[in-house]
Amino acid sequence: MITESAYLVTRVGLENRGTQANFWVWSPSTTDRDESRHIPTSLFLNRADAERELRNRLIEFLRELNPFDQAGRLEYRTSLEPAEFSRRVVGLGCAPPPASTNWKPMREWWATAVAPAPDDVLLAVWEMFDKNPLWTIIEIPLED
Repeated sequence: MITESAYLVTRVGLENRGTQANFWVWSPSTTDRDESRHIPTSLFLNRADAERELRNRLIEFLRELNPFDQAGRLEYRTSLEPAEFSRRVVGLGCAPPPASTNWKPMREWWATAVAPAPDDVLLAVWEMFDKNPLWTIIEIPLED
């Protein structure tokens, strides 16, 4: 029996958890079954194709939505300490984030320093937001 895999690109489900300062706060859905958090978007037989699709979807999303409109403070997005986050961002060639990690200065910083950056920089900054994955790839074994 030959076992191969398919690669399912999924978007993580989001749910509204209320409002704060007149904007919606979103966070990954917390349902009883972890699998139900994943909304299938496309299926590939090649992992490289799935990774390319995930990258394209993430870039499109990050160009249109400021993550600080949705999740507030920096601490809600990354497990990095603010000083380490700032050091890494500057290392990518972006302006440093503001000293305040509250949503309003972070939102302005994202819009002016990160959103217009090249795709690779945009994705590298997003990878530091380890608390809020938006897309993932699930490997599905296939049997002949």
